Amino acid sequence: MINMRKINLALLLICFTTLTFGQTELQNLTVESLSNPIGIDIKTPRFSWQLVSKVRDTKQTAYEIEVKEGNKTVWSSGKVATEKSIFNKYAGSPLVSIEKYTWKVRVWDNRGRSSKWANATFGTSFLNASDWKATWISSGIEGDTVNGIVPIFRKSFSINKKITSAKVYATSRGLYDIRINGKRMGDSYLSPGWTSYNKHLQYQTYDVSDMLSEGKNAIGALLGSGWYRTTL
Repeated sequence: MINMRKINLALLLICFTTLTFGQTELQNLTVESLSNPIGIDIKTPRFSWQLVSKVRDTKQTAYEIEVKEGNKTVWSSGKVATEKSIFNKYAGSPLVSIEKYTWKVRVWDNRGRSSKWANATFGTSFLNASDWKATWISSGIEGDTVNGIVPIFRKSFSINKKITSAKVYATSRGLYDIRINGKRMGDSYLSPGWTSYNKHLQYQTYDVSDMLSEGKNAIGALLGSGWYRTTL
């Protein structure tokens, strides 16, 4: 005699396994082609992601993006019918300079199934020219490294409270190497990168929260000629 209870249970397990196996997932979430960037200076950044599915011929038919500033939703795209999964432009409330945002995305595939929400973050830097308050630091040495001299800057400072978040925004005419409390910021040796120096300068954003401590601290920088000052 056939045990119908066992058959029904087996069919249920098969259906559950099929649904789980065929679930569309999202990975490699980026903003302006960067993973969880901390210093985007574009007012309408673009979001991208990749679909992953073990079912052949699966493709996206729609997406939904939600962006939050803390607990406040600053943009909800709603369900957008499109196969486009790269460079989908932000269209919410104006972003704020020096702020951290969280965002999530889900998609629907060509079988009508929706993915789970995938989450990521991004931070803004200076979105307006008026946000910049810093002034240039000069060595005062004529010719600088062209004459074989490497300018070195150092400043000590004290912190009287616990650090929750700290960032450094850095650039130079030429190359720079910056350290806080003896620890080097970043992993590049050619910052800030080549550019047309008489028109604009690139800059980098560093999260230095873990490099600082309560009490005495010091920041130092070495400068090099780089592409800005060279005879080649």
